[in-house]
Amino acid sequence: MDLERLSTTDSLAGLRNRRYFEQQLEAELERSNRTGNTIGLLSLDLDHFKNINDRYGYQTGDVVCRKLQGFLKRNAEQRTPLLGWAVKSSWFCL
Repeated sequence: MDLERLSTTDSLAGLRNRRYFEQQLEAELERSNRTGNTIGLLSLDLDHFKNINDRYGYQTGDVVCRKLQGFLKRNAEQRTPLLGWAVKSSWFCL
C-alpha cells in the first residue's frame, strides 16, 4: 500500500478516513461548480451501533462497517463516486 493510501485509510476497518473524505468532497464541490452538475451528500446513523461493538467487539463492528460500505457501493450508480467516512455510528457518503 502506498503512503498516500496509508495516510487516508483507517487501518482497523479499511475505510477511508475524514482527511480523504474532506479532500474528495472539496474536489467534487469544485467540479460541481465548474460543470453546473449537482452533488448529493448522505448522512447515515446506524442505530445501536455501540451495542454491536460492546457485545461482539470492535472487530465485528469493523465488519459491519465494511458490509455497509459494500452494500452502498453495489447499490450506487456505477459512475457515481462513493466515499464513506465512518465516525462512531454515523456514515457520511458522497
